[in-house]
Amino acid sequence: FPEPLRSKVLKTGTTNAFLPVDGRPGADLQPYDFDQEKKKLQYKHGKSNITDKDVLSSALYPAVFKEYMAFKEDFGIVKNVPSYAYFSGMQIGEELTVTPRKGKEFVIKLVAVTDVDSEGNKQVFFEVNGTPIHISVPDKSSIEMSAAREKADKLELGSVGAPMPGQILSVKVKEGTSVAKDTNLVVLSAMKMETVVTAPITGLVKRVLVKEGDQVQGNDLLVEIEENAEVGAKQTASPGGLQPGYGSSMDEPPTRTS
Repeated sequence: FPEPLRSKVLKTGTTNAFLPVDGRPGADLQPYDFDQEKKKLQYKHGKSNITDKDVLSSALYPAVFKEYMAFKEDFGIVKNVPSYAYFSGMQIGEELTVTPRKGKEFVIKLVAVTDVDSEGNKQVFFEVNGTPIHISVPDKSSIEMSAAREKADKLELGSVGAPMPGQILSVKVKEGTSVAKDTNLVVLSAMKMETVVTAPITGLVKRVLVKEGDQVQGNDLLVEIEENAEVGAKQTASPGGLQPGYGSSMDEPPTRTS
């Protein structure tokens, strides 16, 4: 790649710099036992629920695959639901037809949706082939509104915000810890990728406002660092460790940037 793009991608001259890859990028990866991984996944999720495509998905995107299987366990297979209904939801009075297999059809009509109750749920009323059905659904918008997060101050270097909406995979520092610039603070999963949020300055971690599993929006405050604070810290975190492009656990295959 031409300069300065190459140096920027590799972070040349920084503490988190990548080494350039010579030859084929995957040549130095450890062999992956697909047969063994398939047995493990079938033992965990059931033999009929795991295909070769699932094994490949687990190998390439382990964190995303885990989220997908958890979703499938909660909601079943939704591939036969039209995309617009899945992403945007149905309108009151709207009907759609779902064909899970040849010769089997479900005509689904959305009849009514109640207001949010005291527990943050809405009651949703359907007709499925003419039979009335209702389910209780958590209203995410009301939950998010009731738990609005503090936003990062863009004028303060030590106010570290989320670069994009996503889920917190892990938090690498604790309050009272002294950190160097470029130290890994938080690992965020967004858009099927893992992003590492690093310290923009050297200082003392005053506040950590997120924990593993939290959902955040863009610019939500993650960590607050006091620049050049006197070190009365419990420990010092150094740059390095988990880097962008690497999985969040030892069993997740890493990638390398060229």
